[in-house]
Amino acid sequence: MRIRIGKKQRAILLHLDLIGPLLFSELSQSDQRGVRSLMRQGKVECFRVGPLIEVRAVEPA
Repeated sequence: MRIRIGKKQRAILLHLDLIGPLLFSELSQSDQRGVRSLMRQGKVECFRVGPLIEVRAVEPA
């Protein structure tokens, strides 16, 4: 089952802030593109946790 947050990058950041880390493999394709874009902007990081990739928000400095 895919999690659908919505295409807006702000929605992804809000989800990470309120609910915690996301599993990249559970996101819809449009949300995966949003996460990749946020990674390029330096707003989220991806960590390998066993066979899964976890997406976490970068703590503001």
